[in-house]
Amino acid sequence: MSEQNETDNLLNISVLPPEVVKEAYKDLAQPAARNIGSFLGTLTGVLNSVTTRLNHWNHKQKLIFEHNIRKLEIELGKIDEEKRIEIPLELFVPIIEKMSYTSNSEINEMYVNLLAKGASKETVALAHPGFIHSISCLSYDEALILNYLYKNNKFVIPAVNIIVDSIRSLNGRFISDLTYTALSDMCELNFPENVNLYIHNLTGLGILEKIEGRMETNEEKAYVELEASLESEKDFFFESMTKENNLDPTLYETGFVRGLYFITDFGQKFLRACNEVGD
Repeated sequence: MSEQNETDNLLNISVLPPEVVKEAYKDLAQPAARNIGSFLGTLTGVLNSVTTRLNHWNHKQKLIFEHNIRKLEIELGKIDEEKRIEIPLELFVPIIEKMSYTSNSEINEMYVNLLAKGASKETVALAHPGFIHSISCLSYDEALILNYLYKNNKFVIPAVNIIVDSIRSLNGRFISDLTYTALSDMCELNFPENVNLYIHNLTGLGILEKIEGRMETNEEKAYVELEASLESEKDFFFESMTKENNLDPTLYETGFVRGLYFITDFGQKFLRACNEVGD
């Protein structure tokens, strides 16, 4: 490759603010930045078209994109040269577009890792373009949950529902619509009150699936601790059901029905594709 062609393959940073350019040129001396062109091949023009639009972006958006490209350079730099391949077009274009406005660090990390998977012959099979849509549907807290599950090798989330049951009849049974987990305690979520919304979304995306009436035997301690934390909710549900249904409280008891959420096969592949190279 000629010196001119090698220069053309590098990220065009001439349109970045002066303070960014200074740091960018410093980074260009590093191997990861120098070699980013080797992954682009005929896609270099696509990257150039995105960076050209930087002229019309505000200062914050320029910084976001430059920061995201640096992270991409670092991940690409981890791939051995003999394993490098040109990134598939259907992966590269939409991710680069999203990286131009994604400021959320957890979400951006997933885009970068997915793109890096598509740059190696050993991991390109993991880099399904459909995962781009899945990432775009995640909130920051949901990304935190998935990162926690992956890093801690947890494939099952203990869950319980509260039940009010007749001690005399099999027909007098009331189960809470709300399912409880300990996810908000496991992860430092920004909005822990939305944890059920997050689970609903992750289930809708096919990443999680719920099984009712079955428990994970290895998680007995987690079930016990979860149930202990829900005593007030259990009492409230019992009182609500007996009043709403004109029940004799002496003929009913309350407890928990154990279940679980598990990471689906799709979810496991998604997490492998969207986490760091080498994980």
